[in-house]
Amino acid sequence: MRLSALLVLVLASPAFAAEPLAKLAPGSIPRPYGWRPVLSPDGETLAVRVTVGFDLVNLKTGKVATLRDDTKKRILPERTTRDGGDTALAFMPGGKTVVTANHDTVVSVWDAATGKHFRDVPMPARENAVGLGKLDKFHYATTAVGSAAKKGVLLFGSGAHVLEADDTFTELDGFYLKNVLSQCSTDGRWIGSHETQATVEHLFAVGDVRNPAKCYGGAVEYNQYIRAVRQSDDGKFMGVVYVSTVAKDNGVRLWTMAGKAVPLAGATEVFDDAVAVGFSADSKRLYSTTGKVIAKWDTATGKRLADVKLPVGGGTVTFDVPRDRALVTTKDAVWAVELK
Repeated sequence: MRLSALLVLVLASPAFAAEPLAKLAPGSIPRPYGWRPVLSPDGETLAVRVTVGFDLVNLKTGKVATLRDDTKKRILPERTTRDGGDTALAFMPGGKTVVTANHDTVVSVWDAATGKHFRDVPMPARENAVGLGKLDKFHYATTAVGSAAKKGVLLFGSGAHVLEADDTFTELDGFYLKNVLSQCSTDGRWIGSHETQATVEHLFAVGDVRNPAKCYGGAVEYNQYIRAVRQSDDGKFMGVVYVSTVAKDNGVRLWTMAGKAVPLAGATEVFDDAVAVGFSADSKRLYSTTGKVIAKWDTATGKRLADVKLPVGGGTVTFDVPRDRALVTTKDAVWAVELK
């Protein structure tokens, strides 16, 4: 019998649910790095990146739909020799439709319940200066983010666009976040990005898609690389996970949107595999993955709260903000950890 209750895990050695929420499809190999699973807005479906496409995991029923490219045109494998592009994925508001995008001239639309391909939608073309002033048309999207704030999927690449439910594109005039787009708030309003160049101070920024001129940011020290940027849904805080090249002070930092740092107790410990950061639904707690646990802090005081153990030695963490839980994807399953 499947255990549906989620257990609160605190302190040193808690018991864990006897079964995961769902198993991945047989033979699926999830990507361990560089691609965090994406949760649908209704919290029912988790899209897990595997080497041959995506597994669309229904967290309520445990059923898995496989999203695969049988045409070899939609670039769902890990990499392509044609353009080196990887595939970005986002759910349309409502969670019933999935959009994938990459370095191609189209974005693809799929059924989130079955993985069935619906259609390909041509990307808007833009002029690009190539060589000595020569102009060329180009289309691509490197990041796809579902956004209830804009009632569609935000696509960043050849400009910034919203793909709406009727397959039309709207350009986000004046919206620009340079560097690598990382994470977004639950409604897709706040978009986080970070600088990855090794020769400069490492910067992060958070932009508001409702107000392109409204952008906040900060920096970590030289030789520290930012792995993830997350913003609270109320727009008050930014959490940043970073790693140092000298591997002595990896960790997590908390800023207010006004750019003021909030000191965190215990955040300068060695967090070698801290790769995810998130907030509680009420923005009163900051979370980050740290080894085999999720560390928690009080955002008002910076006090470190009781850690929460991850199942079966850890995995890739996706924070389910509205439900105050973490979804942990291991090599063959998805687990849920309650964080309240």
